[in-house]
Amino acid sequence: GTNVGYISIIVQQPNLATPPVPVQPNLQTITVYCNVTLESPKAISACRDEIIGTTIITEFDTPGEYEVVWYYVDQFGNHTTQNQTVPSEDFIPDNLRITKCENEINPNFDLTVIENDLPAATYHYYRNQGDLSYNIQIPDPSNSVYESDYPYFYIKGTLANGCSVSKRVDLVFETSPQIIS
Repeated sequence: GTNVGYISIIVQQPNLATPPVPVQPNLQTITVYCNVTLESPKAISACRDEIIGTTIITEFDTPGEYEVVWYYVDQFGNHTTQNQTVPSEDFIPDNLRITKCENEINPNFDLTVIENDLPAATYHYYRNQGDLSYNIQIPDPSNSVYESDYPYFYIKGTLANGCSVSKRVDLVFETSPQIIS
């Protein structure tokens, strides 16, 4: 029993019919505002080659919910797919309103309270559509005087990526609850 220096090599042949395996088993849902260009995910073939996913469209600039199907095909024609959800929405929602009780002494509204529920952006406030068009801002949106001619205002937000959205916000006086005995 002496060892004469033989080297044992084991070669494992991959199954070439194995479809590519995505690097990320589950692609995350990406919520975007205004526009997005998706980055292609990757998969690995049976031969350990990297495959870049392809799809029909990777740029979205209209609000909606998109279901993206990524395709991976290796050099042998084996393929697999992977789905990704991309909801694209305005970052300022429709039908916004600020309410006050109608018996409050101070008829002024703090328009900036609406920002608490919105993403970080630069916001400006406008009395009406014409002011918005000409960029005539409300001077002190934190203490805006209510005028019956304008029971609403417009808010315009601009994200760091340049995406800009404007929406109408209604100012509403609610009747205060009455205690009836």
